Amino acid sequence: MSCNFVCLNYWSTYVSDLFSILRDLTNSLRSGDWILYLSAMERATSLFFFFGRTNYCQWTPLFLQDCYQLKEKFPLLYDSYINGGLVVNTTKKGSGVPFDQALEQCYNRPAKVSGGIILNFNCPQLTESAIQMAE
Repeated sequence: MSCNFVCLNYWSTYVSDLFSILRDLTNSLRSGDWILYLSAMERATSLFFFFGRTNYCQWTPLFLQDCYQLKEKFPLLYDSYINGGLVVNTTKKGSGVPFDQALEQCYNRPAKVSGGIILNFNCPQLTESAIQMAE
């Protein structure tokens, strides 16, 4: 009987809390909405404790504290984030991409696709071009 209650509690939390947080995180990153992003991260913090994610429990409050201090410490960066500078925007509305993902897609993709440097360490031309890209 207790197993059923634990499973029900887990899935109830997932459906009622986690789904809306993930939806808001996704929407905030696609639209560049800094306030929605902070709100979703703040709501996610308690779930990290619930699901036993120790590293997230430790570092997310510090991350949020730094984020809330941006306005005083780095006002230009804060203004940029408020105006949608949190993400790299494309021509389509709502298709923003976080900077780390944009870098991954633009600069690192040639090295990871079929025939890229990861699969062909023996090819000197690819190794030289990767070194030149890194410089």
